Amino acid sequence: MKIEQQIRRKYAHPNLTIHVKQGYVDESLDAFRINYEGTRREPINLRFDVLGSPEDDYSFVIYEVFRSAEALDEHRKTAHYWECVRRIDPIISAPRSKTFVWRCQTL
Repeated sequence: MKIEQQIRRKYAHPNLTIHVKQGYVDESLDAFRINYEGTRREPINLRFDVLGSPEDDYSFVIYEVFRSAEALDEHRKTAHYWECVRRIDPIISAPRSKTFVWRCQTL
């Protein structure tokens, strides 16, 4: 089993990097907003951040925290998730990069 699969089963903190085509920043933020607003209403979601790169206006990181891996799977079945994917897919300039992270300790 891949380490990503092991982490995903234990922790549900996806970290997604998306690069959008030049001229599509507003459209991407509209799509992210749809997913953000829907996701934050889900009781299984604990956090949803859209972060922009200070070096690249067309690069975004989406950081989410879900109660469990199963909760993340449920989220991926929602209409707002799929609406965001539908809007983002045509305007990305590179494949999405996805990693899973977890809190090692509280400082």
